[in-house]
Amino acid sequence: MTLICILDLSFSVLCYLSNLFLHICIIILSALLAIQFCHF
Repeated sequence: MTLICILDLSFSVLCYLSNLFLHICIIILSALLAIQFCHF
């Protein structure tokens, strides 16, 4: 039972981290696009 709990927890953490990574990537891409538009 504990193993399932640990696996569930690590899966939640992985989901959270990948979600966070995705958001950071989107923010960086948006910032880069904004900078490029500002240059023109």
